Amino acid sequence: MKELYTCVLKNGEVISFKTDMPKENIKDLPTFSNQHKFYSYFKSSGYNLEIDIITKTL
Repeated sequence: MKELYTCVLKNGEVISFKTDMPKENIKDLPTFSNQHKFYSYFKSSGYNLEIDIITKTL
């Protein structure tokens, strides 16, 4: 888990994270409505998730 990815949530938050999910699956992630749905997706799929930072766009 060394590459840093970003995901923009529907609520305007931007999550920078690392995961052991295959790179080709990252581009196919759905758009999540909030942090809980984002986190739950990774945990229910069996992947490790390390959140680096969460920011809010204005």
